[in-house]
Order: sequence, then C-alpha cells, then structure tokens
Amino acid sequence: MIADTPARRTGRPTLDEAAALQQKILDETLSMVASSGSEGFSVDQLADKIAVTKRTVYRHHKNKNGLILAAVKCEIDRLLERSDPVSIEASQNPIVQLRAWIKALFDYLCTPRASIFINFMVFESSSNEDINQQFLKWYDHVLERACELIR
Repeated sequence: MIADTPARRTGRPTLDEAAALQQKILDETLSMVASSGSEGFSVDQLADKIAVTKRTVYRHHKNKNGLILAAVKCEIDRLLERSDPVSIEASQNPIVQLRAWIKALFDYLCTPRASIFINFMVFESSSNEDINQQFLKWYDHVLERACELIR
C-alpha cells in the first residue's frame, strides 16, 4: 500500500517557487549566522536544514561570505522598506511623517528578529569588513532619512 504523499515535481521551478526558495535560503542563513556567527555557519548545515543541495545554494551565491552578505542586505532592505516614510504616511504634514517613520523604526527594532540581527551585525562588524560596510551603510541611511524628515 502506497502512502498518500504528494509526488515530487520535476523540472525547473516556477519564478514564484524560485523566489520563495531564495527568500527561504536568505532567511535561514540569517537565522543560522545570528545564532552561531559567520564562523560557525556552514552551507552544508543550511542545505540540510532547508532540504536542498549545496549546488542549489551556490547557484545564486558565489561563496559562503557572499551568501551571508546577501542575507544581511535582504534584512537591511526589509528594514528600510518598513521605515520608508512615503509608504508609511502619504500626509504632507512633515511632523506626521516623522512620527510615522519613528514609530515604524521603533516597532521594527523592538522585534526579536531585529534584536538578534543588530547583535549579529555589531559583533560581526568588528571582524568582517564587508559586514561592517553594510552596517555603516544602513546606519548612514537611517540617519540621513531622519535628518531629511526633521528638515
């Protein structure tokens, strides 16, 4: 008797499936490096955890460091998207826009995901120049956005 398991689809994934897999790879990478650091992170462990081959991971990322940087950039982009004053508040009132931006930034920074991410960034930036550059870019962007709204 054969169990009712869905048949594995063959062939190339659809664009939506490929995008979802890429996001899963980046999210899991970030989760793993945040808990064990970049030195403790292994592409083998990542591939096992999300049930893909290392080749699938390396198809999109040149090396381990490139994968980690892509995951960091994805999280930074997520933060910047959430704190974009245009998407938060279409009001012409600059005080309302500033308040909405500050609230969005605060709400994000108070999440466990953000706390883990920020701790990882601070720790890793001391020994990884690429991560340090991403962290400084993010910090400069947030500061620039705040100054722009205050002006």
